[in-house]
Amino acid sequence: MPEKLNLSSIKPAAARKNRKRVGRGPGSGKGRYSGRGIKGQKARSGSNKMRPGFEGGQMPIYMRLGKQRGPYSKDAMPMGPHRTSTVPVNVRDLERVFDDGSEVTLEALIDKGLIKNTRTDVKILGQGDLKKKLAVTAHSFSASAREKIELAIGADRAVHVADDALAGSDLVATARALSKAVEREQPDLVLLGQQGADSDGAVLWAALADLLQLPVVSQAAGLELGEGKVTAKRQTEYGYDVIEAPLPAVVAVSDAINEPRYPSLKGIMGAKKKPFETLDAADLGLGADEVGERGSRTEVLALADPPSRGGSVRIEDDGSAAEKIVDYLADRKLI
Repeated sequence: MPEKLNLSSIKPAAARKNRKRVGRGPGSGKGRYSGRGIKGQKARSGSNKMRPGFEGGQMPIYMRLGKQRGPYSKDAMPMGPHRTSTVPVNVRDLERVFDDGSEVTLEALIDKGLIKNTRTDVKILGQGDLKKKLAVTAHSFSASAREKIELAIGADRAVHVADDALAGSDLVATARALSKAVEREQPDLVLLGQQGADSDGAVLWAALADLLQLPVVSQAAGLELGEGKVTAKRQTEYGYDVIEAPLPAVVAVSDAINEPRYPSLKGIMGAKKKPFETLDAADLGLGADEVGERGSRTEVLALADPPSRGGSVRIEDDGSAAEKIVDYLADRKLI
């Protein structure tokens, strides 16, 4: 009579071979390296399926390093001419460390300990008073600092156009606001500098003259006022152009127009008593659709560095430089 089956008496149909536990010590018969010797991870099964950057289970290098904060990360500050970070220096600091009649340059600011280096643009701010005669050279100036310096040099009064509604204005919208301020003042001569600190489009003077319907001269390296006219000298590659225009006129000067002029002590002291007027967009009769982003017809979509030129080959002249250059050009079928 066949034996009664139960869980304790069930046996496999064929004899089962004891599994050899590979890599479980010398007793396994294959040593302690799992039969792979000491060749490392790539000698193991499945090594051809490792992802790039796999380091055997430890934390990979891209996780150990800090996050990228350089000029190519998404939240990086723009570089080069589009850089917006600046080192602030107030006029009170200039008053404290410089002597009367000094010329303030970037190198002088480093010597005095006001800045560490010139890798970041320097901006002069208007906090404090400036009683000394200084000629200041920097990357940019705040409106208050610029007006204090200009008043000290000898201006009769200052008009400052400032309004949050003007933020984001393109060059044409900026020219529209300036034209309203110029129409309000009715000057005989409108002067514009070489370039602005926040934009560089080379059209502001042209747009302003067009809105005012006035004659315009650009890149003036010399300027003379006559009876009802202005004579400008503009440098070209062949010499100088002498241009004459009736007043009132708009003139955009170059950086060769003159040397910085030191303010006199009398002018510095008198600047504190001269009128200073601040106007907003409403004072100029401008609506919200005429200035700012809403009044601008252009928009900056992106700022980026120019593409790299790619790899380069440097050939040292050890007596065979000519042959190496010929071989290099021949390999690329340029000769």
